[in-house]
Amino acid sequence: MTTSKKNMKRSALAIAVALTLMTDVAVAQGPFGHKGDGHHSSIERMIEKLELTDEQTIQMDALMDSRISQRDSKFQSRSQIQELIDQGYLDQAADQAAAAARERVYEMAKFKSSLEQILTSEQLAKIEKAKLRKQKRAERRKQSTSTE
Repeated sequence: MTTSKKNMKRSALAIAVALTLMTDVAVAQGPFGHKGDGHHSSIERMIEKLELTDEQTIQMDALMDSRISQRDSKFQSRSQIQELIDQGYLDQAADQAAAAARERVYEMAKFKSSLEQILTSEQLAKIEKAKLRKQKRAERRKQSTSTE
């Protein structure tokens, strides 16, 4: 294998592992970016902020339970990828990391679709506003730490 192909594979592996780690961190946070004592505290905040109906609350609780079980399997996949890297099986690790990243994209799309079926357009708009506020806070923090 040529040096450039090896470098490309290593770059692909690094990107896949980085995406895996970033996704795991995002999933560990609640819908509004809050960390808490599990998804129940996130659900409670969501019920308040979005004014969910009883039926929506039940559906969201089931959806979040599903996300938690998916997160557990992601952590297992990540440790398997790390084992392959440690053993020097970079090609297999890259393939597995790419497959895991692809699966996460499908899971995110499925989650978004489920949200769109459960929530009203007004509730979805509130979530988008919360995301934008979170992004702006993160940008301000980043700017303030870069100027220090």
